[in-house]
Amino acid sequence: MGRDKYTIRRFEIDDIEDILDLYHHTWFIRPSFNWFRWKYIDNPFIDHIPIFVAEFNEKVIGVKAFFALKLSINGKTSFALQPCDTMVHSDHRRQGLFTKMTEKSIHEYSQSDVDIFFNFPNQNSAPANKKMGWETIDLLKTYYRFQNPLAIVADKTDLPIPSHTYGIGRLLYNSPYMVRQRLLSQNNPVDVRSLSTTPADSLTRLYEHLVPDRAHVFRNERFYNWRFDNPRREYTTYLGYIDGELRGAIVTSKHTDGNEFETTRFVEILPLLDLQNQTMTIDALIKQSIYDNWNTDLFIVPNNLLPDDILSKNGFRSDSSFPISKVSSETRFMAKPLSKKDRITDLTLDSNEWILTSIEHDIS
Repeated sequence: MGRDKYTIRRFEIDDIEDILDLYHHTWFIRPSFNWFRWKYIDNPFIDHIPIFVAEFNEKVIGVKAFFALKLSINGKTSFALQPCDTMVHSDHRRQGLFTKMTEKSIHEYSQSDVDIFFNFPNQNSAPANKKMGWETIDLLKTYYRFQNPLAIVADKTDLPIPSHTYGIGRLLYNSPYMVRQRLLSQNNPVDVRSLSTTPADSLTRLYEHLVPDRAHVFRNERFYNWRFDNPRREYTTYLGYIDGELRGAIVTSKHTDGNEFETTRFVEILPLLDLQNQTMTIDALIKQSIYDNWNTDLFIVPNNLLPDDILSKNGFRSDSSFPISKVSSETRFMAKPLSKKDRITDLTLDSNEWILTSIEHDIS
């Protein structure tokens, strides 16, 4: 199959069906058009669809897509793209298409207002990023809380564990925690309110009260309303009040895969600064989210902000701790600056100059 038969080009609107078909071929799930529209068309930070494709015989057989985000650094905004949904059809792999699509995107966006690429590859895909000029900024810890050990074993192995026994696993594993936390919450001064809709005004108010100088995703009401409209996730916002004053917030996303395995992920944590002075509020929000999601199988906290002691006392364990370290792979935070501006190059390659929750991760 000659390489000269491939065309690398920008996305065209007629490519959508081919892209959704390729997604199904690659990951065995065909997302809806509503998902595509949310992620790539309705994104408020970009005026075009940031996708490059590889075409063969008038058919899209490769995709290099980007999740567009605005960054705030020292009060100034910058434009970032996160590589995502990269796919090459199995019949066309080992033809250098990943490299060609990446080179095309680097060339075109280097001549635009895009300042930086950044993403979170695992240990399998990190070498390819490094070869294309990405640098590792940090190795990120992820914390897990196992709600249902039987479901986790069934999901990760071929053991024939009947799904009707999952409830027994949850009951035995979580009942002591649930009873203890319910008793403690009776004397907690934090008023926790949970919402299935996005309170964009409240989240924005918490963000704007203490805006970090360090690099982070810029937030406003328009961003929150778009970000938590992903049709493939179910979001819940937990707001914490003390004496009527809003002190903190956590947003969770719930996802169920094809095997009926349910995960709940902490996506947003506010405020981004001064969390050490809001430990009572954050602790109450975590406890309420666990209590409300008793039926979930696994909690995931990609932690760059929450104090380790709060997570530990609520049953979360780091992926660097035994035995999780034996079955998990580290997540790298990598970036490739495109801008020649010193403030971008210097700040964004220093791990101490970033604040991450999980809101910047396209799959959250």
